[in-house]
Amino acid sequence: MLPLRTVLRANSAFSLTSGAALVFGAFVLDDLLGLPAGWLAALGAGVAAFGLLVRRLSDPDPVPTGAALFVIAADLSWVIGTAVVLLAFPDLLSATGMWVFGIIGLFVLDFALLQALGLRSSR
Repeated sequence: MLPLRTVLRANSAFSLTSGAALVFGAFVLDDLLGLPAGWLAALGAGVAAFGLLVRRLSDPDPVPTGAALFVIAADLSWVIGTAVVLLAFPDLLSATGMWVFGIIGLFVLDFALLQALGLRSSR
């Protein structure tokens, strides 16, 4: 079992990397993903900010339960939001965009589950 702090920091690194890719690659990714560059850059900035917050929340030893639950809830919200966009707005993204965001949603779901398991084992 991975320690909670390790999973949180992996989540942070993934969020920072993904966010930076969206911010700095928005004008290259817009046609590929099917969203305007401005939307991608704004989404990327939010994801990167989340990554910074998760990193900060993972600092105390032990990680506060409330902080871990917040990150888990945020991750699950992302997964639900992704499912809603993919199912309710199938024409919003390109086919590649649907695959990319679907796969990212699966990664985020994995983080949520691993964080929940890490939280449970840390109690």
